[in-house]
Amino acid sequence: MLDSRWGGAGPSRGVGMEPVSLESRIDAVTVYAQGARVARAAVLARNGGYPDTVILGGLPLCLRDDSVRVRVEADGAGLPPTATDVHVTLDAPAADASQRPAVGEALEAARADERRLEALADQTRRELGRLGQLKLAARAAPKDEAPPATPADARLALIELREHEARALTDELVRLDRELDDAQRHRADLEAEDRAATSARQVREHELRKAAVIHLSSGVASAPGARVVLEYQVPGARWAPAYALRMDRGMTRAHLEMRAVIAQRTGEDWSGVGLTVSTADMLRWTELPELRSVRIGRQQPPVPRAGWRPPPDDTGELFRDWDRAFRGKLQAQPQPTPPPPAAAAVDEPDAEQTAIMDMLAQEAEERTAYQALREEIEAPRVQQRGGLLGGLFGSSAPAPKKRAAPPAPAAAALAGAMPPGGIVPGSPGYVGPPPPEPEPAGLAVDDTLLRYGELRMAPPDGARRGHLTIASRQEVYLELLVAQEVSVEVDLLTALARAERRAGELDDSALPAGCHYVWSRDYDHAYPAATHIEVPSDGSFHAVALAAAAADVRRRYVVVPRESCDVFRTAELDNPIDAPLLAGPVDVYLGDDFLLTAPLDTTVAHGRLELGLGVEQGIKVARNSRFREESVGLMGGSLELHHQIVVDVNNNLDQPAPMEVRERLPVVPEAQDDEIKVTVGAVSPPWQPYEQTSRSAGDPELEGGHRWRVDVGAGASTSLCADYLVKISSKHELVGGNRRES
Repeated sequence: MLDSRWGGAGPSRGVGMEPVSLESRIDAVTVYAQGARVARAAVLARNGGYPDTVILGGLPLCLRDDSVRVRVEADGAGLPPTATDVHVTLDAPAADASQRPAVGEALEAARADERRLEALADQTRRELGRLGQLKLAARAAPKDEAPPATPADARLALIELREHEARALTDELVRLDRELDDAQRHRADLEAEDRAATSARQVREHELRKAAVIHLSSGVASAPGARVVLEYQVPGARWAPAYALRMDRGMTRAHLEMRAVIAQRTGEDWSGVGLTVSTADMLRWTELPELRSVRIGRQQPPVPRAGWRPPPDDTGELFRDWDRAFRGKLQAQPQPTPPPPAAAAVDEPDAEQTAIMDMLAQEAEERTAYQALREEIEAPRVQQRGGLLGGLFGSSAPAPKKRAAPPAPAAAALAGAMPPGGIVPGSPGYVGPPPPEPEPAGLAVDDTLLRYGELRMAPPDGARRGHLTIASRQEVYLELLVAQEVSVEVDLLTALARAERRAGELDDSALPAGCHYVWSRDYDHAYPAATHIEVPSDGSFHAVALAAAAADVRRRYVVVPRESCDVFRTAELDNPIDAPLLAGPVDVYLGDDFLLTAPLDTTVAHGRLELGLGVEQGIKVARNSRFREESVGLMGGSLELHHQIVVDVNNNLDQPAPMEVRERLPVVPEAQDDEIKVTVGAVSPPWQPYEQTSRSAGDPELEGGHRWRVDVGAGASTSLCADYLVKISSKHELVGGNRRES
C-alpha cells in the first residue's frame, strides 16, 4: 500500500505529458552485514507546476527492484506532491547525434539487388545447361535398306541456333557476373558503414543502468520546491569493525577511534555520502503481530485471505465500444489479391519468379517470427494449478500447446505467405491452410499474481484480450528503452545476472588481517559516521572513521614469575564511545610511534576494556624459592614441607609502575583432604585471591591463584615474600617430589 510519503513498486500507467529526467546523487548509505541500502536525492523544481512523471536514472544493475521506495519532501513551507507509483526499468545513454545514421534502407536495397542478380545468374546457367542438352539425333541404320537422306539444312539450323543462343547466354552471364561482383562490393561497403555507424551508436553492456519511473500527484501541492528521495537495496557491500588507540608517552590519556573497513562492488561509487554501518541483516522475514478479537463460543477455522478482489462477471463488456468502433473496420479491410493459379508445375522458375518467391518467403519468416514473439509475450507465465478465478484472470483450462514450426523454412514460409489457391494442389510447394488457433487458456491463480507491477493486460485485438499476464523482466526493462528509441543488442538477462554475480563475489573476499564478521547477535546496533566518506566500487576494503572519543588510561604491569619473568604492559580504560565496541583489531600508538596491533574483545557501552601492549623491558623481575623438610609428631609420623617464595621487582622506568604479580599455591584434591594439609604462612605485603575471568573455551579453571598489587616508584625496587606449609604423612611422598618450588 502507498501512503502520503512513500510509494511502493507498482504497475505502470499512461503518462499525460513527457516524463522529466532528474539528476540525482547519492545522499546516504547504510551498510548491513551483507548488502546496503542507498538513498538518492533529486531536486524537483516547480516551474509553474510539478510534472506528472519523473525519471531517476543511473541506478546500478544489481538493484533489487522490489526494494525501491520513494518519498517527496517539501523544500520549505507548504505541501509537496505525493508519490503514487514507482517502477523500475532499464536506462541507457542516448545515442550521440553527431554520429552518422545507420544505412538500413540502402543496405536492404543492396541486398535485394544482390539476390536478384544471383537469381538471374543462376537462371542463365540453368538455361545454358539445358541448351547443352540439345544434341543431333543419330541417323537410323536399317539392316536391309540404305539409310534415308539426312535433312542437312535442319541440322545446320539447329547447330547455328544452339551456337547463337550459347553466345548470347554466355555474354549475358558474363554481364550478370560483373554486375553481381559490383553489387557484392557495394553491399559489403554498406555493411561496413552500417557496422561502424551501429557500433558508434550501440549501447554497450557496461553502459546499461536501471531507472526508476515515479508518478506524482500534485493536486494539493503548495510547496515552492520539493526533493525526491529514492531508496533501494543492493548486494555486494560488507563491513567489519577496526579501531585505533593513540596514547601519550606517559600512558595516562588515550584517544580511541572506531573505524569500519568497507568494501563494495555495487556498480556505483559512493562519493561524499553520509554513511551508517549496522550489524543487522538487510533482509529478514518477520511476522507482524495480528490482534484478534476475543469471542466466546466454538472455535472456527481461519478464513483464507486473497490478495485480490473478485473480477467482473463479463469481461466482454469492457471491449464493447472498441469492437463497435474498430472491429468492423479491421474486418472490412481489403485482403491482398492472391496470384493466379499456375497452369502446370515448372521445373525451373525464371529469375523474376525466384525473386518473388524469395521475397514472399522472407515476409512469411518475418510474420512467423512476429507471431511467435506475440504468443510468447501473451502466454501465461505461471504453472496451471486449477482455476480459482475467471474473468480477468481467465479460466482453469490447461495451456494450449504451441504449433510445431513448419519443417522446411523456405517452402513452409512460402506456403504460409501464399493462399492455397496460389499453388496448384498436389505440387511440391503446396501446403494446406493452417489449422485454426486454439482458444486461449486462462491464467491460474499463483503467488506471482501478487506482483502487481508486472501484470499486463493483453491488447483488445489479441488472442488473450481481457486476461492479465505476467510480464517478463525483459519486457519491463525494455519499456523505457523503446520510449527512448535506443538499440540494445546485448542479452539483458545475462547482463543482469552477471552484475548480480559480480556483486555476490564480494562475500567470499578475504578481510584485512585481524578483522572478522563475528559479532553479537543478541542485539543490533547502527553506527553513523561523523563525516562524509568516499568508497569506490572496486571490491577493495577501505577504512573510514566512524566515531572518536578520549578517555583516561589506567596503566598496569602484569607478571607471572612462576611461568616467565617477562613483564607485560596492559592498558585499562572505560569505553568512551556511547555504543558497544565489536570484536576487532586495534592499532595502538604510543605518542607518534606505532606500537602494535592487538585484538579487542566485544565491550558494551560504557564498559571496561583491557588491552595487552607487549613486554616492558624497563622492569626486571626475579623469583627465588627456599625449601626445608621436617619430621613432626610423637613418633615422627608426619612431614612438614616448608616453602618460601621471594619475588624481587626492579623498576628502571622514569615513572612509577603499578605492578600485579600473580602466583599460585598447591591445591589439595577433595579425596585427599584428610591426608594432605596446605597452610599459608606469612605473606609480605599481603596478597588477594585471584580468579581468572578471561580464558579460552575448554581451558581448566584456575585454582589456588593469588596476586600482589603494589606500586613501585621510578627507579625503585621491592621484594614480595610468601611462606606456605604442606603437611603429609611420613610414609608418603608427593607426586613429582616434595619440593614444590624449584
